[in-house]
Amino acid sequence: MTAAALRALLAADRVTHLPGVYDPPTATLATRAGHRAAHLSGAACAALDLGLPDLGYVHGTHIADRAARIVPALGGAPLLADADTGYGDALQAVWTARRYAAAGIAGLHLEDQVQPKRCGHLAGKELIGVAAAARKVRAVVGDGTGIVVVARTDAYSVNGLADAIDRARAYFAAGADAVFLEGVSDLDELARAHAALPGVPLVLNRSEAAGPPTAPPRPSAGDDSASRGPSAGDDSAPRGPSAGDDSAPRGPSAGNYSWRRTCAAGSPTCPTSSCASAT
Repeated sequence: MTAAALRALLAADRVTHLPGVYDPPTATLATRAGHRAAHLSGAACAALDLGLPDLGYVHGTHIADRAARIVPALGGAPLLADADTGYGDALQAVWTARRYAAAGIAGLHLEDQVQPKRCGHLAGKELIGVAAAARKVRAVVGDGTGIVVVARTDAYSVNGLADAIDRARAYFAAGADAVFLEGVSDLDELARAHAALPGVPLVLNRSEAAGPPTAPPRPSAGDDSASRGPSAGDDSAPRGPSAGDDSAPRGPSAGNYSWRRTCAAGSPTCPTSSCASAT
């Protein structure tokens, strides 16, 4: 079952890359390149199906229909798909999860913005209450589809890191398999979030349009008393994806980050050519 495979990747103590796919050829390329899972974004569907930006135009039916064509080309590799806000309250979120599961989607990420939502890379986002967002998570988990639920919070850019952590904790307690901290890219803040959420698989989305994540200053050579940022090629630290590579969630080992793209490279309606997610 692909949901079980995706849960195993989330629980694993390693980095897993999920390339962004948007049709059967890209799905085939992803699996032939050796990727063990893939991602389908709402931004890609909005651009390719509607020719519109990611401002709430796309619905779960668009994503499920596109996913149904993609999943057979993945050869059993799980697909994680964008579910925006669930397209309503808890009742609509449950319907969305059922539709996604029927299309063969292994997991979805569900966010706490108001509906209609805005692309996570844009300003002007508004949030619903923690209880209402947790209720959606609880409803989807309890409905019995078995689909993987990644609870996303956009609180960081609205209220700051502390609120994002509090919301992530509440959503994990509501039954989410992992939490997605949209917008967090500073390495010190990532470390704080990781320490505050022990045992919780974390997903981070970083837009190239917003610039690279900030790294702490490196110590002088031979200074073993100072903490240092990760060296190139160090798998214990976040790395930006190569062109066309998306990132994925991964298990909760300290300091490790996984990367996922959220929109199709070269999308005419989104400035993001590649994004990244971290655990």
